[in-house]
Amino acid sequence: MDKLETPDWLRATLILLTALSFAPQLYRIWSKADSTGVSLVYTLLNLICATEQLTILLFFAFPALPDYKRVFVHDPLTTGDWLNIAQLGVTWLLFFTLFTLTVHHAKATPKWQKYLSIAFYALFFTISLLPVLLDNTTPLFDESHANVPILAHDIFMGVHVLFIHHSVLIATICSLPFALWDIFAGPFPGLSVPGLAAQAVVFALLAVSWGGRIFVPQSGTENPDPNMTFFHWYKGVGWFCTDSAVFAGMQGVLFVVAIWKRMGLGNAKGGKLDAGVQLEGVEREEEEVEPLLDERELVDEA
Repeated sequence: MDKLETPDWLRATLILLTALSFAPQLYRIWSKADSTGVSLVYTLLNLICATEQLTILLFFAFPALPDYKRVFVHDPLTTGDWLNIAQLGVTWLLFFTLFTLTVHHAKATPKWQKYLSIAFYALFFTISLLPVLLDNTTPLFDESHANVPILAHDIFMGVHVLFIHHSVLIATICSLPFALWDIFAGPFPGLSVPGLAAQAVVFALLAVSWGGRIFVPQSGTENPDPNMTFFHWYKGVGWFCTDSAVFAGMQGVLFVVAIWKRMGLGNAKGGKLDAGVQLEGVEREEEEVEPLLDERELVDEA
């Protein structure tokens, strides 16, 4: 039985919803000219993760050499395949815009940290998305160079699929404490709480939709391996679903924490300090009353 395929109208709708889910956060930073509360580390690593997703899909969707067959997409490309590419492309562009605004309006962040973040992403871009774009726009690889192009593509593909992609996702998950710290550290005028909720919902829908959006060759489904583990599934096609689900979960956690902090439930320590101040005021009033009573007694005795 064939799997249920995500219809093209739903794919197009999810692209629009993805753009709308970023709108509250982008508008808040732009309108307030302040990104306080938005973690630069968290934003950077999510941008890198989005860059890696687009890199892998483009690499297999547009092979630079005829020896490679298209993976994750049909051959020739269908409307649904182009919408998948557009989905990851729009997501990357939105994360890049968010990163740019966050860096530009990070008032409390030292300049050296901003420059380091920019340099780090520029370095990653040159070993991920840039080579793929150049492969399909410039004649960098020529079949006359024997096996050199094939070897270069094999190394590039192997390094990204087997190592870089998994490492990037783990690093993104590990960046969650940085985002939580920026919320707990104080006021977060640059953080859009409705934006967190919108992204959590939209990317959860994306995670579900990817299950019916990826083309798997018939040869890979005729005799499925009964011993297939989650890691094998993830390494094959599951990373589309997993990456979106992880981001949705992290945004959901940030939303709950931000609401909790905004309601004042996280200010228990501040409440104790306020009580202490009130108690100190009462003690001072008592100290002032006692001398007045002593003076009154002296007057009565006289």
